[in-house]
Amino acid sequence: MFERFTVSARRVVVVSQGEARTLKQDHVGPHHLLLGALTAEGGTAGVVLASLGVEPGHVRQWAIEKSGSAEEEPSGHIRFSDDAKRVLEHSLRESLALEHTYIGTEHIVLGLVEEPATEELFAAIAVRADAVRDAIMKRLGTAAGAQPAEP
Repeated sequence: MFERFTVSARRVVVVSQGEARTLKQDHVGPHHLLLGALTAEGGTAGVVLASLGVEPGHVRQWAIEKSGSAEEEPSGHIRFSDDAKRVLEHSLRESLALEHTYIGTEHIVLGLVEEPATEELFAAIAVRADAVRDAIMKRLGTAAGAQPAEP
């Protein structure tokens, strides 16, 4: 599935794994994917989320409150939770529904919006999932958002 991902979308995945490791959590969850979308350079989603007032610090705080933190950083591979896997599946469906040939950061965020497990996360960071979807779709409707910024 990652072959459809743009460079920025792949960066989201890598950054989300790094966020999980830094937060000393043994899995990548939807909140880590949101952090990746917020902080990965060159992604459409980060710009849109920032315009809605979503801040990485709030997401990190919620992640620690929700999932805790281990004594040490996990070693080796960090697995994706079932919720995170579903987010990535939703991102593929969103891309296909929009007739896009790629999965960009915006599709990952649309996948987050579609995953029921993220309702609590969006509520905790005081942003409505429908507002996120609307802002992403508006951005995709512009010339700047109609195509990926990179292959």
